[in-house]
Amino acid sequence: MKRLKTVLQNIRDNLILFYICSKLRIIHACHKQAIVFISTPTHGNLGDQAIVYSQYRFFESMRLSKRIVEIHRYCYERWKEKFSKIIDRTDVIVIDGGGNMGSLWPEEEHKMQDIAIRFSHNPVFVFPQTASYANDEIGQQEIACSRKAYGVNKNFFVFARDEGTLNTIRNHMPEVHCMYTPDMVMFIDNAQTHQQREGILLCLRKDAERVLTVDQVEELKTGLNESGLEITESSTVITDAVWKFQRKKVLQKKWNEFSSVQLVVTDRLHGMVFSAITGTPCIALDNISHKVYGAYQWLSYLPYLRFCSSIDEAEEAAKELLELPPQNYNQGPLLPYYNEMRNVVKNAIENVEQVPNGD
Repeated sequence: MKRLKTVLQNIRDNLILFYICSKLRIIHACHKQAIVFISTPTHGNLGDQAIVYSQYRFFESMRLSKRIVEIHRYCYERWKEKFSKIIDRTDVIVIDGGGNMGSLWPEEEHKMQDIAIRFSHNPVFVFPQTASYANDEIGQQEIACSRKAYGVNKNFFVFARDEGTLNTIRNHMPEVHCMYTPDMVMFIDNAQTHQQREGILLCLRKDAERVLTVDQVEELKTGLNESGLEITESSTVITDAVWKFQRKKVLQKKWNEFSSVQLVVTDRLHGMVFSAITGTPCIALDNISHKVYGAYQWLSYLPYLRFCSSIDEAEEAAKELLELPPQNYNQGPLLPYYNEMRNVVKNAIENVEQVPNGD
């Protein structure tokens, strides 16, 4: 049975490889240049999945969606040598955004370093990221490795979604092009569903990025119970894998969940962003890398979002937010930044022939 499963997986993987190679050939024939979403996630972190979904919408807004080919993480790791040969030097490489740069998640950082070196002649865009390098020997070693890897490519662009990341890149990697932009999920404008809202949703971390203690969480629950509303717990991470063909459906299901409650309390960046794009009142608490606070700076103009630094502050904010009338997401203040992103990407695409060929 185990051998049969392995055989079936190999058949599936080879069909995926054949599809990607065929699509690349078609794009090269029709458009000369492909936009490659490389090493995209298949795991159940819906924040990461929403980032990739929003990247599709971003390139659709530039009328470039027909040039996109997506290579998921497992497929890339298995056939990276082959991809480095069939991806043309004029193709644009897109590394999905998130909180992956730095020493906090070294496997993700090393993946980006590998892509930067492997495709050193291509324009490479790292979509809005948070960089978190520890203030210790390991963190400093990782910064040095990042600078060396990213500096190999003279057309390596990082979009920083918070000021801390912007400063880190500019101070420690001056060779890297860097620009301050919002998280990509804030670009989504079709997530909200209008339905009856009931109760409070807790969406709290249980991983290395959490800062709330068990006692603090219990204190928070006790305070929220005074509202008399039903409290349910959820997460932006699910156990199942999420493939490209499932992505939109799975995300909409989660956005419907957020749209169905009166208040969300979260320490997840995309728990806050999902609340924002669904018009759901939200109390945001920070995580260990402070990326929640960084993202809140972009969304602080929304009257139904509050960033709180303590449990007491969160309990007071909950009372105020529960009194608000129905809300709608307005991304207007963010659009100039996304327009600037478009200009940077468009310029790189149109001037790709100027990328050094290394010969």
